[in-house]
Amino acid sequence: MIKSLLSFFPFITRSSAVETEWAVEDLIENNLKISEDIEVVSTYYGGLHGEQRGAYLDAEASKSVKEGDLLLLVLTSSGGYQTIPPEFTPILTTELKKRRNNLTVSLAYTKYTKGSSAITRLFRESDNMFASLITLRGAEVVIDAKGFIDPAGGLRGYAFTPRVKTAEEGCLVTAFFYREPHKALIDDQYQLISFVNKTEGLAIGISETYGGCSKRIKARGRKEIKGTGEDLALAVALY
Repeated sequence: MIKSLLSFFPFITRSSAVETEWAVEDLIENNLKISEDIEVVSTYYGGLHGEQRGAYLDAEASKSVKEGDLLLLVLTSSGGYQTIPPEFTPILTTELKKRRNNLTVSLAYTKYTKGSSAITRLFRESDNMFASLITLRGAEVVIDAKGFIDPAGGLRGYAFTPRVKTAEEGCLVTAFFYREPHKALIDDQYQLISFVNKTEGLAIGISETYGGCSKRIKARGRKEIKGTGEDLALAVALY
């Protein structure tokens, strides 16, 4: 479902990703095998910028969602907070408070059950909001999650995640949220989206895990954009 699409095209990193401009809402059927048991079935992405008048986003699970699929929600905002829907279990919220308004990233999940709605309505509570809903098949448990504030300055999009505990044949999902409109490239992961509006950027990646502590996943800007260096980087391990 595309409500307003200004730019939409794939580019190749380790795998395909989607790069978009602001004022977009869409759902990609990925069917991306991450490990022996875990698959990204689909990725929803959406965003509303201050000039957009939309009151909500409808985050959609895969059109082929099955009972037991894990729906991972990445919800970001600036200039306020976004409330996690009650059907989701919170994992982690990381917040940056500096010279201007807040930056916030929240992670949450739910298990899809037969007969429940595949659409989650996210009401707009801040000037700018991004949302991504990832449908994962085979993932059952959230193992660990952590967030960093300004991990590497981020003046040109460089940032890295914390290390988290992982499981063998699990997966690691990362999210990078920038005050500036960085079109970030995530190293050593399948990049699901690189999403920008006029003032901010969001990138999300995923990779297989092999047990033990994860390495730091790094992201870098694809253009030489100077800025404040205000950014958040989060990692969540699942199995």
